[in-house]
Amino acid sequence: MMGAILGNKAGDHSSIGPTTETPRALPTSKTSMVSKTMVPIHFARLSKILTSCLGAFGAFLVIVDVSLNNWEINHFLGNAQYFITPVANLPSLHVIKSHYAFPNEASPEDLSEVSEFMMNHSISTATDHDGSHYLITAGSYAILDAANDICGDLVHTYPMENVTESIPGTIRLATVSDKLEYVRGNLFEYMFGAADTRPAPANATHAVLTDLGYTPTRMDCDMRLTTPIEVPEDSGGVVLINTSMFRVYAKSLCTACTPIVEFGHDICELKLTYNATAQIMTVLSSKAHIGGVHTVGLMFQRTAASVASLVLRVLCVLFAIFGYIASQKTIHWCDPTALSTWYKRVICTLSPPIYRYSSYAFSFSSFCLNSDWFVFGYVIAVLLDEKQSMIYSKIMFTWNEHGDSSWIPIQLFAIEFRWLWLNCAIVKLFKFVLNFVSMTRYTGKNLLVGLCNFSSGFYIYLGAVVLFDRTKMIQGINHDMVSLSSSTEPLDGLRVDVFNGYYMRTVPDILFIMTINLMVVLTIDHLVHFRWWQRVAKSSLGRQTMFNSTSILNEMRCDFYHIDGYKNQAVKIQARTLCTMQWFFMCHTLCFGLPEDPKHIRALLSHSAKSDRLTVRLLSKSIEMPHADLLKLNDSNHSTRNLSVRPKKSDDTDDAPSYDSIQICILVQDSDGNIRLYDSRRSELIGLGVEVKIFNNGKFILG
Repeated sequence: MMGAILGNKAGDHSSIGPTTETPRALPTSKTSMVSKTMVPIHFARLSKILTSCLGAFGAFLVIVDVSLNNWEINHFLGNAQYFITPVANLPSLHVIKSHYAFPNEASPEDLSEVSEFMMNHSISTATDHDGSHYLITAGSYAILDAANDICGDLVHTYPMENVTESIPGTIRLATVSDKLEYVRGNLFEYMFGAADTRPAPANATHAVLTDLGYTPTRMDCDMRLTTPIEVPEDSGGVVLINTSMFRVYAKSLCTACTPIVEFGHDICELKLTYNATAQIMTVLSSKAHIGGVHTVGLMFQRTAASVASLVLRVLCVLFAIFGYIASQKTIHWCDPTALSTWYKRVICTLSPPIYRYSSYAFSFSSFCLNSDWFVFGYVIAVLLDEKQSMIYSKIMFTWNEHGDSSWIPIQLFAIEFRWLWLNCAIVKLFKFVLNFVSMTRYTGKNLLVGLCNFSSGFYIYLGAVVLFDRTKMIQGINHDMVSLSSSTEPLDGLRVDVFNGYYMRTVPDILFIMTINLMVVLTIDHLVHFRWWQRVAKSSLGRQTMFNSTSILNEMRCDFYHIDGYKNQAVKIQARTLCTMQWFFMCHTLCFGLPEDPKHIRALLSHSAKSDRLTVRLLSKSIEMPHADLLKLNDSNHSTRNLSVRPKKSDDTDDAPSYDSIQICILVQDSDGNIRLYDSRRSELIGLGVEVKIFNNGKFILG
């Protein structure tokens, strides 16, 4: 059993004579010491502070996302009900026609069958209050120029004889139109210069557009409605008035699919004339007030997926909070028999047995970024709600692009920050797949698996920078867009395929960008910290995290130490921290169960055989000191202490009885993925052997 776990044979522990290597002297210049040791430590501290700040900002964005980008809360508040004011008692287009004056060229009679269905569905759903849809607010945006001015659509001639229901002396104006949006090109065509650049002629038909490479991607039906306007008494005179204009903008991402509805409200300044004889009102000009505000609402389906997404996100946040609190205490060393069944493992994950001693093994951000349960749970929640969040963020981004709101970008960051965990999930999946398809027998041999690791949370956040431009990337991919109006060609019979929808068509491009971005960030991380990664791979603790589990974050809570005569890298770690880390890796990540390479076992046994008891000397001192005083943990995650190790001689009079023996241990996994700790005598450390270290706040030296 022992040989199978460690991956070596019983005859591999041949004795090697003691080393006679003379310890190297440390530099005597204080300036030299500062330049060689203090600067890296300060740099590491600065990196840690920066990572902590980014983690705090990330936690803030999650709170904003769960609270403000919460469809249930937004809908419950009911602030968006204002947008249904003009149609509150008008459940269909047929009824609206008798209350509003439509121009001949923009009336319900000109709509296609699908567009009429979309508008009727939107109006009836908004007024029914049956709980099947969310009706939410999506922000207010300053009108700083013509880009956010949509009042111009009211410039038409309105015959009034068809209006049978109106307040005496007033008239309500309305327009409605539909169009089919076409898009061509994708990221790969733009990258390789293969995109069709032929311009689409004005009033091009469906046949012409498809010949040019365009594909139908969205059906739109846009209706504008004003509040009652007083009919001028002076026939033929030009009158200047202000009126409220409401917008009902239905969009469908596939033919006859349930539409998403954008609502809007503006104050428009109209210049109009009235012909009493012909019963015609003509709007000569219509514009919004520069400096005014355009308010936006949104209505989309309340599905089981969207509700489940919200519940799952809240549960994930609670899971992370309680899991992090547990990780701040020392958790009992996990006996494999205590995790023999799935329900025992779940109980240990949610409510582990703890000591009262603190461990501080993980920061909150590292816990959330590295736990399989949290990462994949949050990713599932994000994907369940991705359609709604994409639409919501796209509308907010489009309106704020020409606005001046400082809060809207934060809300957008919070939505786009969700994909940070999609990044983590992709790396974890890559790591699992690369290990699964590999023929590697021992941990530490698969270099591609080792590449799927981050040295700190800073690089994970760096990989999320591209995600903050996700909405802009979608618009960039779909920038070559033209419209086909029903006034140019009847839209009945033209199909929008769901896979050619405005958002769906960009998914391969976005995933490609995410993958390349992750590869670049991981490569930068491993190049910048190349020597550090080499040292991590030489320690058994590092090999378990890098090569033998789905852990992707290697924030080592220990220091590296060079021991003369030992071929691999030794690290010193508090027993309390090691116990909590073992619980995390066994309960929050998937362990691969690869054994250690026999050469690492031979190195450990060879070093153990040549010294029964080892003492440690500080290289710059001539006297020996207790290694508990020498091997202090410093603040740097990437620091190394040089130690001279020699056999204890019978005439060593400087050794006090309190001096500890240095015993190098090794972390391994059995075939079931259970993490075990063995000493250099091949004895497993469990129970009392580990508890003594915990009670005394002792430390392990891991080879």
